[in-house]
Amino acid sequence: MSRQPSEKEGLATDMAPDPMHALVVDDDPAALGVISGMLESLGYRVDTAGGGVQAMELWNRNRYGIVVSDMQMPLLDGFALACWIKRKANHTRVIIMTGQPESTVNRYMNTRVADGWLFKPFGKDEFRDLLQKSPVTSPYYRT
Repeated sequence: MSRQPSEKEGLATDMAPDPMHALVVDDDPAALGVISGMLESLGYRVDTAGGGVQAMELWNRNRYGIVVSDMQMPLLDGFALACWIKRKANHTRVIIMTGQPESTVNRYMNTRVADGWLFKPFGKDEFRDLLQKSPVTSPYYRT
């Protein structure tokens, strides 16, 4: 079971996000390297986090234009992280990656918290296409 972030973890600031600054979150170091490399080849500046809790710590020091997170991670999963980010800065694009079939994560997809979903394995072209088509669409916590 994943840990739910508290409201006191991280305070929203007035920092504007850099649309070309990305945060990649995955507990698999190999996946972090591959996804980071794809984003860097597309011109993004990339930070990485080995899990949701570390991602929250980085978020407290930076504002990212895009967050790409794995769904299944210990302590804080990608969906809980996406919810936390959207409460802090709804204008940040969040893409969730998963190795699970769509039927398994459909209930999460229907919430529209994430702005896009990638199903592993995926290639650079599919990733680039999603980045180009994926404006912030989440109505989650929109004011």
